[in-house]
Amino acid sequence: MPTDFETQMATDLSGCMLSLGEFEETVTYTTPGGTATTGVKTVYQEYLGAIDEKTQAVFILPVATIANPERGATITRASGEVWTVIDVSQRDTAAVNCRAVLPQLTT
Repeated sequence: MPTDFETQMATDLSGCMLSLGEFEETVTYTTPGGTATTGVKTVYQEYLGAIDEKTQAVFILPVATIANPERGATITRASGEVWTVIDVSQRDTAAVNCRAVLPQLTT
């Protein structure tokens, strides 16, 4: 059973960060096995610069929607960009951080 604090964290995430239309975007999360979950609300934060010719970002995903994100999963943005999850860490009781990479396009 969640504590009052855990309940408040989940309420804050869904009520503030993921429902104002200011911070969140909707993505598709696909497991390494190919199971897709559409309509996932996330907060996206791209890192400045690139490491190893890949752009990196963090996607904050609600635990209520994606309880156990995995390395090797993909996150597809509305723009069509397909990001590969390389690391997952628990953010708090309501959310997880998925660090992901996107190969850079070169001309």
